[in-house]
Amino acid sequence: MCGQELKRTGWVKREVPAPESVAEHMYRAGALSMLLDCPGLDRNKCVKMALVHDMAESIIGDITPHCGVSPEVKKEREMVRAPSTPTSIYHRSTSLEDNTQSQGIL
Repeated sequence: MCGQELKRTGWVKREVPAPESVAEHMYRAGALSMLLDCPGLDRNKCVKMALVHDMAESIIGDITPHCGVSPEVKKEREMVRAPSTPTSIYHRSTSLEDNTQSQGIL
């Protein structure tokens, strides 16, 4: 199943009518990132991160914190099953949360 067809798990579990897909979520996150206007923020980097942050989900599925899968196992699945996606490549080089926190985003 590709990102266009894969519906966001949290929305499906909560029976939200017409839930957005993983692809729609990534596109909207990217579009919203373009609107960020914070001093010292690298907007281009935010847009790039938003556009690829869930790419591995189209391969491993949309795993939420409520799915009973630890963050470590989710990361391992991304690394093993989707090794060439930007998400996995990014995990190899740095931690997304550490990076965003150091930028003052989270």
